[in-house]
Amino acid sequence: MRRNSLLVVFLMFCLCACGAKSPSVSTVTPTPEPVVQTEIPVTEAAPEVTPEDPENSDLQEADLSGSEAVLAELSRIGEQMESGVAYIVQDDEGNTVWKAPLAGIEEFRVPDYMLDAHGGIRAAGGTEFTPGTGIVFLDVFYYSLTEHEYYESLEKLTEAENDTENIDETYGVSRRYLEIEDTLDRHRYPLFTIFGVGADQDEQTILDAERQELKSYNTFTDEEIEEALGWQTFTKIGEAEDYSFYFVQTGISRKDLELLKEDGAAFRAEYESLYGAMKQIVPNFTFTRPIGVEDKPSGETGL
Repeated sequence: MRRNSLLVVFLMFCLCACGAKSPSVSTVTPTPEPVVQTEIPVTEAAPEVTPEDPENSDLQEADLSGSEAVLAELSRIGEQMESGVAYIVQDDEGNTVWKAPLAGIEEFRVPDYMLDAHGGIRAAGGTEFTPGTGIVFLDVFYYSLTEHEYYESLEKLTEAENDTENIDETYGVSRRYLEIEDTLDRHRYPLFTIFGVGADQDEQTILDAERQELKSYNTFTDEEIEEALGWQTFTKIGEAEDYSFYFVQTGISRKDLELLKEDGAAFRAEYESLYGAMKQIVPNFTFTRPIGVEDKPSGETGL
């Protein structure tokens, strides 16, 4: 898969009968799940989330890392990844800032309520959508796992990479690795994507590129692809030289809402609040013209 996109996650979620999100384990292509366009009230600050039933009481008692510890852990993982595509820094005022110069994102000042969330906020991509297209992107996801649970899963995933027994013949990794990966996918929900396109390109250019990518999987019918594309919303949020940038979201599927209900009231309320917080999130982005995809920034840690 060339790109860990919100649209692919959404479409696979709509098509997967077993409820798992990972495309690698889907073998059946049933009728797509309908999509619910939820109207979520937007407030000036993200609301505090209090568990509504006893099953969620552990969220308040969980060993949640503070913002500084989370940042240090992200930096450590970024160094291990040796990634220069997207990275995290702290500005002069101590704010946590995401940077993705290959995607034209000069900085994204992460609001405190995102850092202090029960669940995790993760980014993927931060480079060209498909090499040679000039379209750049950054995907942002929400994980209904505490920081402790998320990093514990990552450590297990790293350990499972070295497994030499019980190897899956199709994917060439251990079945334990696939199980851990599926667990992470199960708790991953799309928030938004930032797309950047050059001169003489617009949202139609993005849709055409997404259409070509989905067709390349040979998994979806044309009707399913067009239905998924139709649920996307595009909002132009910035310009830098000859580039325009769009905030893109895909409708929340009913399957997503059902799984969120299983995750508990705290995670569901938090995700829906973050999903609807576009007016608070967008002003935190500043843009620059994407640097050449062959050039990598140095001296920073990966996101």
